[in-house]
Amino acid sequence: MTRAHLTAFAGLLLAPAACGFSLPAIGLPAISHDALISLESAFAASALATTLLHPIDTIKSRLQSDSFCLSSTGSTLQQCQPSATDASRQPLLDDLYTGLPANILKEAPDAAVYLAVCESMSQSMLSQSGWWASHVTLALLISGAIGDAVGSVLRLPAEVVCKRMQTDTLAAGDTSAHGLAASWLAILYRDVPMGAIQIATYHAAQPYAQALLDGADAVAAGTPSCAADVLAGALAGTVAAALTTPLDVLVTQQTTRAPPTDGKKQAFDPIELGLELVREQGVLTLTRGLGFRIMYYAPLTGCFFGLYEHIRDLLGGASGL
Repeated sequence: MTRAHLTAFAGLLLAPAACGFSLPAIGLPAISHDALISLESAFAASALATTLLHPIDTIKSRLQSDSFCLSSTGSTLQQCQPSATDASRQPLLDDLYTGLPANILKEAPDAAVYLAVCESMSQSMLSQSGWWASHVTLALLISGAIGDAVGSVLRLPAEVVCKRMQTDTLAAGDTSAHGLAASWLAILYRDVPMGAIQIATYHAAQPYAQALLDGADAVAAGTPSCAADVLAGALAGTVAAALTTPLDVLVTQQTTRAPPTDGKKQAFDPIELGLELVREQGVLTLTRGLGFRIMYYAPLTGCFFGLYEHIRDLLGGASGL
């Protein structure tokens, strides 16, 4: 990582403060021993899974960037020809581990906060109200959405750096308060529904994964094997990644675009950016990287939940989600 990279990363770390952002109080219970174990387990599991699968994420990010676009017929994805003023474009399969430290910093702290908040909130909701106990999926959707929203504060600077390193746009990216605020909004648009869908699907898929791999006795005992956790996590990752791919395209576009040269502010609302992309390239442009996003998040989420439950058991935590 060059001095320019370090300077840019340092600036991005201060982005939330520069934009005037602060976390609201959400009334979570005090951090318990089990919550600390959740934090540690989720961090370690996410770091290991991210390291293994980072090359797939790099390919996906490059396909979603301005380096690639749909053909005139809208049927194929092709590498765009750079103009004389463009920065050099990163070849699709070169240096696939570019940005790995930033990706770990993007995924691991966010995952730790996400699961700690999600577990604390869902357990509190389910234990305090019989209504929530009879609407478990809704409780998980809400707690998962809030957990990922809180984690996005830690995710923002590392995600911007990671995507710009993967697409070779770190020096040219927009580092203004307006650009970084727009990037955070795009990340929230993607991560809030993804966090909700992922945890709710994982919880719903666990009994079926247990029945398939462990048998009816294990389902009755409520003791899923590591393989069942991995399978349920992979299904959750597939569903969440597929449904949020259009929003992920907007995140990549927003975080890697260069600042305007005419002094005008670019679109702040991700939906406005999406409509602009659809007008220029058609609606299929919002599916760019769909296959690679599923190829990344299905094994990533499967490995994450499998490792999370295993590490949690090793550290002596209570049973999680």
